[in-house]
Amino acid sequence: MNESEFEDELRALRPASPSPTLELEIARELTGAPRSVVVRPAAGIIVRPEKRSRFFLGGLAWALGGAAVAALAMLTAPPSWLGRGVSPGKSGAPVETMELAYFEPLESAREVVATETSEIFYDDDAGASQVVRTSSVERHSWTNPTTGAVVEVEVPREDFVLVPVAYQ
Repeated sequence: MNESEFEDELRALRPASPSPTLELEIARELTGAPRSVVVRPAAGIIVRPEKRSRFFLGGLAWALGGAAVAALAMLTAPPSWLGRGVSPGKSGAPVETMELAYFEPLESAREVVATETSEIFYDDDAGASQVVRTSSVERHSWTNPTTGAVVEVEVPREDFVLVPVAYQ
């Protein structure tokens, strides 16, 4: 099939006739006759049934109960967040033992990884200056003498320093 035969077939096609309801709607629009309009509310008020609490003052009772449980848990738990453990002594009374979660500083170091200088620029107040960018890594470590545990932290750091330039 060549292009001219294809175009002939396309010209021979006829559109389907519109539905009768579409023709009636078009006729009403053209004559200005009022249509039957169905109004559907887009917004409204949702009426919710009133809920009554089984407990006196509902939410307040739950809040007070939760606070009581939290206070009880804090009083009965060993104070591990303070870094000290508590264990009963020979007489049954609690005696403070060695600091179990105490870490001592072991080492601190800073290693310069790279430096970069920019062009020299002139400022009315400071004169000739140059920006020096320094990239470094800080390493800190702590140890627990009781357990032998070691905590190490590496922190990347980038500093920008304004260095005055002196011409002699």
